This record gives sequence, structure tokens and C-alpha cells, in this order.
Amino acid sequence: MNLGTSQYATHFQRVAAAIRSVNATVPIGGPVTSGANGGYIDALHAQGVVPNFISFHWYSTGQGVDTGGRGPCAFLLAEYSDLCIRVER
Repeated sequence: MNLGTSQYATHFQRVAAAIRSVNATVPIGGPVTSGANGGYIDALHAQGVVPNFISFHWYSTGQGVDTGGRGPCAFLLAEYSDLCIRVER
């Protein structure tokens, strides 16, 4: 399934609601992206979806999002600190 960011967020929201209807305590994470791809995080955030955790994998080729020389974790924490704070609460 190849979804754009908005479609992904809508699908994620539906799946999360279905999981929560069965078990409200299961941690739900996402998006799963390659590198520090904030577009998907932004789309979830815009729809009011706050996952319990964010998952990503990193390619060492140097392609993708410009992280300003920071590693992927440092980049995501700096760019999405407001989301991280809301997830931790």
C-alpha cells in the first residue's frame, strides 16, 4: 500500500481506533519511516493523532532529509519536541 501523508494519517487513525476498541492499553506506534521523515509525523499531528512511540530506520547513504549533521534521533527530538512531550504525558 503506497499512501500519501494525509491518506496514511487517516488510515493510521482508523486502525488505531479499531485496536483501541479491543484493548485500550496497547501502545500504538508510528509512523514507520526511513530516516527522519517528518511529513508523516506532521500529518498525524495535524489530525490530532498522537502515537505512543515513533519508529524509523536509517540508511547510511546520506540520502533523504537534511538533518543538519545531527543523527536521526537528535533531529527528530529537536524538530518534534512538542510531539515528544505530548507522547510522554
